[in-house]
Amino acid sequence: MSINIGIIDQRVRKLAVDLAGEFETRLNIKNDEVKQRSTAFVFLVVKTVLELSDEEALDCLTEGGNDFGLDAVHIGDVEDGEFVVTLFQGKYTHNLDKAGASNFPENAIVRMIGTIRHLFDPDAVLDVNNAVKKRMEEIRSLVRDGNLPQVQVILCNNGLAWHESSQKLIDVEKFGDQVVCGT
Repeated sequence: MSINIGIIDQRVRKLAVDLAGEFETRLNIKNDEVKQRSTAFVFLVVKTVLELSDEEALDCLTEGGNDFGLDAVHIGDVEDGEFVVTLFQGKYTHNLDKAGASNFPENAIVRMIGTIRHLFDPDAVLDVNNAVKKRMEEIRSLVRDGNLPQVQVILCNNGLAWHESSQKLIDVEKFGDQVVCGT
């Protein structure tokens, strides 16, 4: 285990304890240390990457059953007829000895590709949890008003980036410059 993985894990463990009440109230995650740590990891990534307050980052979380492979969604302000949608998928390895050797899973990338396709299809009817449904309707409303989404996808884990074969799956989709995917 590297020192960086250990430092991140300590921060995630503290956040999981500190935010346990919020996770229970907002996401119905209770008495599940593994799920709390995974959610705390996504919270930390959202807060750090987007430079959000705790409250703003908590509002982005969509974790839970029927989350359509989304752990968090952030919708930016409309500027010049465009808005940025940032989708987060987190994979937190709890066995820290394996974290430094595990890649972001290819099946999660395949799922995110499907999520992108369906999320922005105004005719798609999806069985998703209320947090995702709320954000989907907000996105679709902005699109119906004539605004164009620019999509950022953040696939985060406490291990290694994805394999080259996973990158090929992303490349073959030819989302163009409207979708940017990164770790």
